Amino acid sequence: MGLSAALPALLGTILGALVTLLADRVRWRRELALRSHEARRDAYAGYLAALHTGSEGIRSVALGDTAAAGRLSEAGEAFRTAGVYQAREQVSLLAPEAVTRVAGTALHRLRDLRDLASRGCAVESPDYQRALALYDEAVAGLRTAMRRDIGSAPSS
Repeated sequence: MGLSAALPALLGTILGALVTLLADRVRWRRELALRSHEARRDAYAGYLAALHTGSEGIRSVALGDTAAAGRLSEAGEAFRTAGVYQAREQVSLLAPEAVTRVAGTALHRLRDLRDLASRGCAVESPDYQRALALYDEAVAGLRTAMRRDIGSAPSS
């Protein structure tokens, strides 16, 4: 009688431990997914901010009246100090391939703007305006891909 009375208690204890272990595992996966989501969101925001800072710095060079030799240096400096490459590396590390690919396109379009500004192309010029439109289009596509990845609704 001693073993038959203890067996249900033992089975109940084992079952309780397994359920607790399973619940802890589910909670751990949920927390891991949340941290991953937050890390991607932060990396995306940082990359978009770096792109914006870089484009504003490059625009400032294109609006300025610096001599040709100085423009190359100023445009390069505006691009470097924005931290675009560092921010893109974070995105590349955390984002799915679809977002990484579009992030690279936005970077290339910003480099096109930098190259035009460094060659003395004015903001009002058709070449700069075409490149700016391509950059804006790339950034809009990047925002869409990022929102899709993190499940965020587009802003109105």
